[in-house]
Amino acid sequence: MSDLLTSTPNTIRAAVSPQILSKADRLFSNKLSDILIELLQNARRAGATKVEVLIEETKTGSRVTLIDDGEGIEDFSVLLHLGQSEWDPGTSEREDPAGMGFFALLHSGVTVRSRGKEAVIDREGFLGAKAIDVVDRVTTERGTTLLFERNDKPQVVHELLKSAVRYGRLPVVLNGEALPQQDFLEGAATVKEISGVRIGVYRDPAYYHWEAWNFHGKTIRDSELPSLSRVLIGESGNRGELAVRIDVLEARHIHLKLPDRTDIVRDEAHTMLCREAKIAMYEYLATLPEHHASFEQYSEARRLGIDLKEASPVFRSFHVAPAYEGTGDDLFGGRSRITAEPTKHAIVDKEELVTERFSFTLAIALEYFEEMSIIPIDDHRQYRGYSWYAAIPRLKIKGLLVDGEDLSEIGLGRPITIAKEIRLDLLLERAGQQEEPLSLSLPFAGLLDDDYGDEYSLAITEDSPWKQDDRKNEPFSLVEAAVYLAFRPSDDVESDSTDTQLEYFTNTAHAAIVEALGGPVARARYELEEALLKWDLSNALRDAHVTEIHLRRGDTTGWSIEMNVAHASPDSPEA
Repeated sequence: MSDLLTSTPNTIRAAVSPQILSKADRLFSNKLSDILIELLQNARRAGATKVEVLIEETKTGSRVTLIDDGEGIEDFSVLLHLGQSEWDPGTSEREDPAGMGFFALLHSGVTVRSRGKEAVIDREGFLGAKAIDVVDRVTTERGTTLLFERNDKPQVVHELLKSAVRYGRLPVVLNGEALPQQDFLEGAATVKEISGVRIGVYRDPAYYHWEAWNFHGKTIRDSELPSLSRVLIGESGNRGELAVRIDVLEARHIHLKLPDRTDIVRDEAHTMLCREAKIAMYEYLATLPEHHASFEQYSEARRLGIDLKEASPVFRSFHVAPAYEGTGDDLFGGRSRITAEPTKHAIVDKEELVTERFSFTLAIALEYFEEMSIIPIDDHRQYRGYSWYAAIPRLKIKGLLVDGEDLSEIGLGRPITIAKEIRLDLLLERAGQQEEPLSLSLPFAGLLDDDYGDEYSLAITEDSPWKQDDRKNEPFSLVEAAVYLAFRPSDDVESDSTDTQLEYFTNTAHAAIVEALGGPVARARYELEEALLKWDLSNALRDAHVTEIHLRRGDTTGWSIEMNVAHASPDSPEA
């Protein structure tokens, strides 16, 4: 160990092998979109104020000519120095050039003209396999002219060029017509400039991560840019998010992956800019009259130095979603945005076991039968920690009694129970006050019991609308309530389709409810009517001109069928 500590250490140093030049063709994808952006970048760095582009059709594709009005090329040899940049110090600091962009033309080759000189550089020249002649050429062109050919059709080149120019800052004229340009941060709610970048904050963006960064026309995806979810409040109570896009003016504080700049290097600079992006979103949020940020987000804003006020106590009306979202019509009139007031509202904690089991009954009661002195609202646990949160009362369900017994004890395995009385017992808890019992007398109750294979039970009272002779004024269909409460399709590979499962569930529930309300005869009539409604049977009876069907049950032979046939054809067995 002592010899290791006292011996003179060897040193190593990173180096680039000369062999890398012979493999440079693997560094570039030969995508025309990347080539065009690199060439426009070089023209801008050379001081060009405009680029003219000509696209001509050839037998194999297109000939593309780019003419810029920049400073031109003084030393042609730098074009073939892979990884060496000869830009002035100011440009090098702002742009972080890698000295590789020109090599994007490696696969197609290029003719270069500038300052009275011309060089034709093919693939072997780029790879260092041969020397390239630089010849004198009499020209009146200012700046630099690049000419190369592609297999792409002119229209394809045109569209890719438009895309490359769209978010750039260098005007481009194609075949005499100026190509459209726009601000990458167009549509932002606010824009903040810091550390050589512009940060745009967007409300409810749909595509921000697809084009998250822009570097002079080169757009880059970045799913790791921060966003703030559920911090905005819409008119209907929906909650929106904030996200950012970043327009890079100078690359001194951010690093792009080389050579093609298709990604952002996730280093300390990226982390710091993500922090600044989050600050920009919180700063914008602080300017709004109200927000919906969670207490955790509120605390983060404070840690970042943003004096964000507390969120508005905006809740949504108490609601129970269907067991399966694809079942169609909602039994409820819709959810509304509510600014919670402790004297008028109470939070229903659905995660409390008893309350969760009987929430459907409470929701139905409020929608169709009862008005309470205090309005139930859904809980938003992300608010926990705000000063006003603890002041809002809480509403718990203590039990659901059918003729004095718990529905879960008497109803399992029985789709519908008819009772004299249904009572929902509640408990209202206010901070610092004694609990207040509440009770609702209801004509309907519904229970889903997950402990028993998603069995459900419905209960109605004898004097409820469903037991009346004229049931046209039923508040809702008991079958629809059963579907809403309990239908959950199986996704097992051996199961029928969801539609088929729903049809079976609906028919089974309907038959059970009909029997409970009308007895076995009503159930038999329902089943016969359902059978007659089947498409094949209905058509067969119509085609046979059947006017009456008589079913008679025999002692040993099952059922016999007799049919009266009108206008039977001579070939018919009944004739």
